[in-house]
Amino acid sequence: MLVDCAAVADGYEEWADDLADDVPRGEPPVVIVRRADTLSGDGLQRLTTLLTGWQGAPPDQAPAWVVVTLGDESAGSDVQGCLMPFFAHTVEVPPLRHRLDDLQRLVPHLLARHTANRPLTVSDACLRQLMRLPWAGNVRQLDQVLADAARRRRSGTIEVADLPAECRTFTRRQLTKLEAIERDAIVRSLAANRGNKEHAAADLGMSRATIYRKIRAFGIVPDHS
Repeated sequence: MLVDCAAVADGYEEWADDLADDVPRGEPPVVIVRRADTLSGDGLQRLTTLLTGWQGAPPDQAPAWVVVTLGDESAGSDVQGCLMPFFAHTVEVPPLRHRLDDLQRLVPHLLARHTANRPLTVSDACLRQLMRLPWAGNVRQLDQVLADAARRRRSGTIEVADLPAECRTFTRRQLTKLEAIERDAIVRSLAANRGNKEHAAADLGMSRATIYRKIRAFGIVPDHS
């Protein structure tokens, strides 16, 4: 049973009651509570009350396993102080940017969640591009990117051109808002002109030399050479 706390805007009492009622019907009774750090004070209190009740409940009335995930920003917060006493083991998962090789397994797994049994895969070039990105939003950001790509490409193979504009570039520095707008405009123009840089530059009202310079500066990966 997977529960995403970020989706619980309010109504914590009803949320906790529903979870308590659903657990005895789970087979096997395993509960994964995601993003517990997004709960408000009331929600956190409801969760700790629920965990306390499960600790003293008979086996058929409590989960066999409970997993709670917390974001990096919750480190040292009251959330950890409230929840950690309930758990004997903790596992720190490194940011996705530190384990990019995992994308080879993560991408097919996440993509399958958005294809509804449609025959859709990711090209080798697209996977290489995904492995070059910093993924500040970790797996959640990767999942959203694949969901967007799956909406663009209904079947066949997802190529670099099917990725959102921000994923078709490679730069380590943080772009300003104006630079990001300019980068996205160049990416869209290149896509509309099938990678022809001269035509893309003309559409954008810039010189050929300027678009080449900005492609290098923004680390844009063209659809075609």
